[in-house]
Amino acid sequence: GGPWVRDPSPRDGCPQWWLASLALAPGRCSLPRASGVPLSPFPITEVCRLGRGTVRAVGPPVPRATHGPRSPTVQRLPAVKLLVTGGAGFIGSHFIRHILRKYPGDSVVNLDKLTYAGNLENLRDVEGDPRYRFVRGDICDGAVVREAMRGMDTVLNFAAESHVDRSILGADEFLKTDVLGTFTLLEAARELGISRYVQISTDEVYGSIERGAAKESAPPRPSNPYSASKAGADLLVSAYWTTHRLPVLITRSSNNFGPNQYPEKIIPLFITNAIEDRPLPLYGNGKNVRDWLYVLDNCAAI
Repeated sequence: GGPWVRDPSPRDGCPQWWLASLALAPGRCSLPRASGVPLSPFPITEVCRLGRGTVRAVGPPVPRATHGPRSPTVQRLPAVKLLVTGGAGFIGSHFIRHILRKYPGDSVVNLDKLTYAGNLENLRDVEGDPRYRFVRGDICDGAVVREAMRGMDTVLNFAAESHVDRSILGADEFLKTDVLGTFTLLEAARELGISRYVQISTDEVYGSIERGAAKESAPPRPSNPYSASKAGADLLVSAYWTTHRLPVLITRSSNNFGPNQYPEKIIPLFITNAIEDRPLPLYGNGKNVRDWLYVLDNCAAI
């Protein structure tokens, strides 16, 4: 969308911001350019720029303004310093590359433990970029986390143990990384006054449903240790907004696919198994339905 417009008459001490224009997918949603009057029903109480501007409502909805047209001012948005955890993994590495390619003013620190699913080869093409820096470390290590986070504007937590089968065989690492690691990041973000914390979660926290699709407001119903650990992390993130007013955002996408994905996931697993003339494993009777999202579409949305 177009430039951010600031309402010069903040209410309740909180500046009101509006998008001067908004256009989503062609033919799906578009709004005319603002004439100085807030665009109902899209009032928001807080805006934090992530990349070139992520809109997130926090707190109770703000009633539509009743005053007449004003003369808004256009706010230039500064560059953003991002801490990306788990940036050597599948989605995280694509996100880092997307940010560096699309937003030349932004810089990224990549904090990654380099487990079996983390691979710096995923970022070999950007390792010489002066806006990019890699730090090897565990998100459960408070000292490492605080050192990497210091001076950052936004934290995006991609770091996670994320395979259902592995969680069934051994849940301890999932609880440590997904829950304790998230807690460590939240504490550091609170202490350092980070302006936005983004938790990359999963739609698996909603569990299975008989038909249709889960709503964003549906309560978590995890059905395996992996989704339970992610649901626990999400609850912690929400609690840090309620208790500490830490500006947080949780994203829950469906399964991602794309280049450089670790071959334990179903699409690369099926491809490699088929090439090797090996069986293609399916759960149940094979009639379950699952949505898939191309990884770069997810990165652009985040």
